[in-house]
Amino acid sequence: MTDPNTMLSGIPQARFVDEASIMRLLSLLPINSESAFRIQFTSPVQDTGTSSITRDFAIVACTNLDFKVLLVSLEGVVDTVEETVRLRYGIDCTEIERPFFADTKDDFPLKMVENQKIKLSVAMLQKNERCEAFLSSWVNFIEENKKKFDLILVDSMPLNRSYVAVTLSSKVDANIIVVAAEETSIAETKNLMNRLEEKDGHILGIVLNKRHFYIPDFIYKKI
Repeated sequence: MTDPNTMLSGIPQARFVDEASIMRLLSLLPINSESAFRIQFTSPVQDTGTSSITRDFAIVACTNLDFKVLLVSLEGVVDTVEETVRLRYGIDCTEIERPFFADTKDDFPLKMVENQKIKLSVAMLQKNERCEAFLSSWVNFIEENKKKFDLILVDSMPLNRSYVAVTLSSKVDANIIVVAAEETSIAETKNLMNRLEEKDGHILGIVLNKRHFYIPDFIYKKI
């Protein structure tokens, strides 16, 4: 049996999220027309559902708050960019022939798609390209697009696979850590928190994902 003291329920900053709580959080952010607020989503280990949480924030921001959102997916393309976005995020998009990046270089294999109906754009690398090789280009890309979007969400890599989230943590306004509620340990999560803080990355909070048990509403409201 798993020791509950080693799991994320023991970290008071950790919270489950739903549409209402995402709305409340986004409504409190300093969104303005001069510069997009940038949030990076990462995790201590893989398979915590980081992409689904990033998607949820993007959809709520677009549909409920009418934000123009850029989702940066560091995982890269699996098949075509449209099919990858459909499989990873459950969103139908069409490819943008000319990405929103004036300084695009031949060696930066950027791909972009958009869903004009909800004002969502998604950026990622071509198949088999490792994001670590293009960190400076990603930083420049995010910086250049700050005035074109209200919100930029970075779906980043887990720490056990890449150090890229730690490197980018100070290049965004805030970082959200996504953990599996009944799987991720406190030790793994605190290790990621320490790595982010060492790079002066601001941690906005911890999201508990992949809950497998029912919580009554009267209890859920107290979490």
